[in-house]
Amino acid sequence: MDIHRIGKLIRDRRTEKQLTQEELSERSGVAVSTICSIENGTHVPMASTLAAILGELGDDLLNDL
Repeated sequence: MDIHRIGKLIRDRRTEKQLTQEELSERSGVAVSTICSIENGTHVPMASTLAAILGELGDDLLNDL
C-alpha cells in the first residue's frame, strides 16, 4: 500500500468535493490531525479509519488505489 498515493487521492477527492479537513473530520468522525497526516503520507490509516473517510468521499475512490 503506497501511503503517499492514498493521501493524494484522499486530498484530491476532498478538495474536489470542496470540503475542508475540518468538515471531513466532522462528517467522518476522524480527527483533523489524522486526516492531515494521512494526506501528507505520514500515517498509515487503519481499515476502520479509511472506511470512515471513504464513506464520506465515495467508495469509488477505492478503484484508484
